[in-house]
Formats: sequence, C-alpha cells, structure tokens
Amino acid sequence: MKKNYKENKKVLVIAVIIIFLSTFSIPTYAAQTQGTTIDEGTTPSTSNPGRVQEHTAGEVIGEGDTFIDIGENQGAVIQTDNLQAMSNSLYNILLVVGIIIAVAVGGVLGIKFMLGSIDTQAEVKTMLVPYIAGCIVVFGAFIIWKVVLLIVQG
Repeated sequence: MKKNYKENKKVLVIAVIIIFLSTFSIPTYAAQTQGTTIDEGTTPSTSNPGRVQEHTAGEVIGEGDTFIDIGENQGAVIQTDNLQAMSNSLYNILLVVGIIIAVAVGGVLGIKFMLGSIDTQAEVKTMLVPYIAGCIVVFGAFIIWKVVLLIVQG
C-alpha cells in the first residue's frame, strides 16, 4: 500500500512540474490594442497583419502589468454627467413601469373582489398581502435608490 502511495505521489509531482513548465512555454495570441506597439522580432499574423502577435505567458502578464500601470497613473476618468443622466433615465423608466404594473394588478384584484363570489373574495384577500408587500419592496427600493443618489451627489 505504501509503495503505491509513494509511486502515485512521484507521478503526481512530475505531472505538476510538467504542467507548470509547459504553461510558460506555450505561446498565446493577443490582439494589439490602441497605444501599444509590436515588439521587434515578433511576426504579425498573416490573417490580421499588424494586429495580432504571438506572446509567451510571461509577456502577456508583463503587458497586463503595463496596462494596469497606465490606468493607475491616469487616474479614474468617470464622466459623472453621463452616469447621472443614465441613472435618472433608468430610474424614471423603472419607476413608471413599476407604477403601471402595481396599478394594473391592483385594478385586477379590485375587479375580482367586487365581481367575485365569496370564495373569490377570500382568495383576493389572501392575494392582497403579497401585493402590498411587493409594492412596499418595489417603491421602497426606488426611495432608497433616490436617497443614495442624493447623498452621493451632495
């Protein structure tokens, strides 16, 4: 039993070493992004000349580090006006949809309650609890969203 365990352990260690070593020698392909240059000595792909090049995993990691450094040095460039306009539009659209759905469901429940039999009226009364809870959750979420936006803006 111990002999099999030691042999399996040796095979596992050798397999892990082979996988680790092969990871860094397998070429990967990455598209050239705007603002980067092709290193001398690399050959562009024939199907997409000047845009795709062969890299090793170490070069890809190095390019990723360079990309992160460029982003950190430029600072966060977020256009708050566009973000605020989009947020307000989304808020208004979702609020209107929520109001329409709430009114429609409330209207259907009201009509069922007025025109239904006693069994139907009892069923509508049991459906009112989730309806009211849903309205509180939906409109409460809109209130929280608006309060958070007011706090962040001011």
